Amino acid sequence: MDTTTTTRIKLLKLWKLLCSETDSEHPMSTTDIIHRLSENGVPITRKTLYRDIATLNENGFEVLCDKSQANLYYVASRTFGLSELHILMDALQAAAFIPERKTAALVSKVAGLSGNRSAELLKRNVVRFNVLKTTNEAILYSVNEIITAIEAHKKVVFRYFDYGIEHERVYRRDGHHYIVSPFATVFSDDQYYLLCYDNRFHKMLHYRIDRMDGVSVSEKDAEDPPEDFLFSVSKHRQSLFRMFSGDTRLVTFSADRMLSDVIFDRFGAEVTLKEQDDKTVLFSAEVQVSPTFFGWCAMLGGKLKILSPTEVADRYQAHLNAILACYTDENRKGNEKL
Repeated sequence: MDTTTTTRIKLLKLWKLLCSETDSEHPMSTTDIIHRLSENGVPITRKTLYRDIATLNENGFEVLCDKSQANLYYVASRTFGLSELHILMDALQAAAFIPERKTAALVSKVAGLSGNRSAELLKRNVVRFNVLKTTNEAILYSVNEIITAIEAHKKVVFRYFDYGIEHERVYRRDGHHYIVSPFATVFSDDQYYLLCYDNRFHKMLHYRIDRMDGVSVSEKDAEDPPEDFLFSVSKHRQSLFRMFSGDTRLVTFSADRMLSDVIFDRFGAEVTLKEQDDKTVLFSAEVQVSPTFFGWCAMLGGKLKILSPTEVADRYQAHLNAILACYTDENRKGNEKL
């Protein structure tokens, strides 16, 4: 091995050691560094170590030195701070679309970005959320295939399934493949979705990635949606309710002013609330009208009213009447016989 290659390996080993084993609370002495490098097959002298640390600093790899007692070296600058890493780890724990085993592996990798010492502290403070995780272990592979297809402007092929009463996979379309043009991946309401264009229906569709099986990149080029379909993914997401799509309509509501936080959480800070009286406000928002949207409205009870379009208000009323019809005396008597 030539001298240049040996020097590069030595610098990489030194930087890796300092990143993983030191921080401002745990600096490492010259003697300890020499000993640890020797254990890893990298013999080094004090003079060479000082020169190598200077080389790292000159090239933007900052190594600090505490000279209060002896030369104690450490790496203070990290790509992420501990609080940032903790937030990422909590997000991984709470994400229902990531299987339990993958979650544990990813949490460990994220914690490792802080260095070995801080990583152990972070992992000890991880709170396990009571989240029902997907059992589809292939989801990261599926995401990789989708991203590859988007970058290559190719279609993706997959089968799509629901779960039967015994938690078995029941494939839609009798197990036949779906072939769509991927547009983006979207995280919404604890689930991860593929947003895609299907030219057979001339519309944008959504599929839960954890319900996709055998995802692969097709040899067929992806088809771009018509220009009037091109939109901001974030804006489109605000109009959806749990990714159940429907006709997009501009709906005007009357709401109890106490719902302002709920409204902003659902539609974003850009929505404008106008005072109707001392108890209620008016606002308008684009929504995709679907049963899930009606379910959201019903959850808020009489504190939210659909004012217009009249057709949407009528559909909501019909939705509620259909539910009430399940609780008539006649239906209740029928259920008692079961």
